[in-house]
Amino acid sequence: MLHCCSVSDVQQEAASVLLSVLQHKLDFSCRSALDLTTNTDSEPLHLTADDCRATFRVIQRAHSDTKTQLILQDCEIHTAGMDELFTVLHFVQLCCDKSLLLQFLAHVRPEEAESLSGALGEELDLSQTQLDPQVCRGLVLILEYCEGLTELDLSQCRLTDHNLDLLLPNLHKVQNIDFSGNNITDAGAQKIHSIVTCNSNIKTVRLFNNRIESREIFSTDPRFEIC
Repeated sequence: MLHCCSVSDVQQEAASVLLSVLQHKLDFSCRSALDLTTNTDSEPLHLTADDCRATFRVIQRAHSDTKTQLILQDCEIHTAGMDELFTVLHFVQLCCDKSLLLQFLAHVRPEEAESLSGALGEELDLSQTQLDPQVCRGLVLILEYCEGLTELDLSQCRLTDHNLDLLLPNLHKVQNIDFSGNNITDAGAQKIHSIVTCNSNIKTVRLFNNRIESREIFSTDPRFEIC
C-alpha cells in the first residue's frame, strides 16, 4: 500500500488519507504482528531501499502537521535505505531497537544530526552496547543539536576517558546521565564533576562500578550516585 501511495504526486491525497487512517503510525515491527499463542521467535523484517523510499514519499506527500510515529523494531536496513529515511526524519518520531539506533548514529552526517536528534525524542538508551568511533562521532553530533534530552543511558558501554572527552562539551544539555559500569578513571570523573558543578540543569549522574578511586569530591553533591 505504501508503494502504491508513493508512485506519483497524484497520490498525495491518498498518502494523507493513509496516514490519517493509520493514526499517523507506520509500524514495521514484527512484534506487533506476532501471535502470542505461538513461538515468538521471528526473523527481522528487511526493509529495502525501495521500501524506505516509499515510506519517505508517503510521509513527505501527506504534508501533515502531526509527526508520524515510525516504528522500526526488529527491522534491518542497509545503508542505501537508511539514506532515504534520513531525508524524512524531521517529520517523524523514531522508535527502533539498539542495533538500528547504532546504525543511525554511525551513518549520520552533520547536516542530518538535528533532524535525527528531534526524531529520537527526549530519551536515548545505548546501555550495554559497544560505542565504536563512528557511533561516538554520531552521538557527539546528536548531543550538539539536542534540545531537552532528559535521559542518556550509557551504562555498560565500555566507555573510557578518551570516549568521555568527546562527549563532555555538550554533556550539560542532558538532565539524567548514566555512566555506570564503564572504565572511567579518576581523571575522567574529575572532568564530569567540573561540568556538573557548573550546570544546574544536570539532575543525576550515575558513576558507580567504574575505575574511580578518589570519591571525596562527589560526597557534597547529591546529584552524583557513585557508591
